[in-house]
Amino acid sequence: MAATEYHHGVRVIETTGVGAAIRVASTAVIGLVATAPDADDEAFPINTPVLLTNPAGGIGKAGAGGTLAKALTAISGQSRALVIVVRVEEGADIAATTSNVIGTVTATGQRTGIQALLAAESELGVKPRIIGAPELDTKAVANALASAAQKLRAFTYVAARDATGGYAKTKEEATTYREEFGQREVMVLWPNFMAWDSTGGAEGTGAAVTLAAPAYALGLRAKLDQEVGWHKNISNAVING
Repeated sequence: MAATEYHHGVRVIETTGVGAAIRVASTAVIGLVATAPDADDEAFPINTPVLLTNPAGGIGKAGAGGTLAKALTAISGQSRALVIVVRVEEGADIAATTSNVIGTVTATGQRTGIQALLAAESELGVKPRIIGAPELDTKAVANALASAAQKLRAFTYVAARDATGGYAKTKEEATTYREEFGQREVMVLWPNFMAWDSTGGAEGTGAAVTLAAPAYALGLRAKLDQEVGWHKNISNAVING
């Protein structure tokens, strides 16, 4: 049976194209859209889907800025899953960055941002089934992720926002935000997590910092798909870190 044909249940795909060969459940493939202005351009070309068989191995080439390194760190702390990375440019403001994350199809046919995830299977041979854009998931981005998730038969995790677009500060704000989404492919998470950053703090010697919950959810969902099955919800599951 071809990998693109409908299959009821869990399919196992073996890939040897990049890095160490691993076996992965087809539902445990992560699609990540992120920024990384200091990243290695050869390792993470702009608006090009890149397949990582070991997310921890890509952290060094992601650079210190943007969201990519932090997202890969959160994911790798939960599981060693296939991750399809689409790196986008940071805009001059939030609106410009949001447009870059949502992406489009250019006149030459190139897909950018989230739209590039839709073409990842034809380029890389695997389809992302758990998608997100941690720290970049404004309401407009969340809507674009929901649409992409439906097309990919995937699932997406987004953060709860308040009326101004920042992170929700109360459970009431989070609940109000959740009610704005009707798609079953979306899970809104609140609050964010606290974790130790060895380079954080005023003196750079380490501090507890706030990190995006969707990044951890991407890795945890992949871990549960690999070890338990797609039917296990991420609720009441242990989160490393």
